[in-house]
Amino acid sequence: MKEQQNDIYVTPLYQYSRVKSIKTGHFSNSFSTNIYGLAIGAETASEEYLLGAAVNFGKADTDGSKASSGFFTNNDYVSVLVYGAYILPEDFQLKGELIYVNLESDISSQDFSGDADGSVYSVGLECSRPIEYKSVILTPYMGLDYAYYRQDSYSSSNSDGKLFKVDSADMSTCLLPLGMTLTKKFDTDSGWRFNASIDAGVTFAFGETDLRTDAKLVDSSFSNDISLTTDIADPVTGNLQVGMAVEKGPVTFMLDLNGNISEHSTYRGAMVKCALTF
Repeated sequence: MKEQQNDIYVTPLYQYSRVKSIKTGHFSNSFSTNIYGLAIGAETASEEYLLGAAVNFGKADTDGSKASSGFFTNNDYVSVLVYGAYILPEDFQLKGELIYVNLESDISSQDFSGDADGSVYSVGLECSRPIEYKSVILTPYMGLDYAYYRQDSYSSSNSDGKLFKVDSADMSTCLLPLGMTLTKKFDTDSGWRFNASIDAGVTFAFGETDLRTDAKLVDSSFSNDISLTTDIADPVTGNLQVGMAVEKGPVTFMLDLNGNISEHSTYRGAMVKCALTF
């Protein structure tokens, strides 16, 4: 790495997720989500550290036609990411990140519609150590993430007026990712540099993994609150990511394909990154 390197980058991303048999109260729902986004960021790095920040914005469309309520959502999101890394003695690497996400959702079905907004605050640390074995680099890692979720209160309505009101709710979750990254680097005589990687791991979730909310029917003789519990995180999730970076001169192109699988959900995503070094 150069003594000092500065990058600006643009990253389009796409992710498809499918959730099956997730429970909300007494109902079991299945739905799929398509996420489209664009990240714009900058970073600076030396032989000992890296520091960067990015803004990500996009849309997420959820098809819940197979759910008990037959719903659809149109989501707009904006997130801010600040991240860094530092080389410790004995070649250990420490990485950290701070994330804020703001989500605005429009929910609709044949029977009702409403606006449900929320936000997520997350902080994470990861420790790793690369080990060179023959012509590849093996990097085992372990991390610890904390995430705080908040859902604002909202009301649903139809042509006759309000149907029910859902109170605000929040939850805190801790995640423990463990895994291994395998990296292979090689150069060509024409000056192209390639970096291929495979990352396989597992993430354990503990603390609060369910979001508990109270809903109340409007203009109804039933005055008691209806308690709803929604599964947010599964206890164990498997992760796999395959990446390729191509570099020549001041320009770098990267492609990452990733997937997650757990008891209730599967995710498939792709990210393309173009960076300019100066």
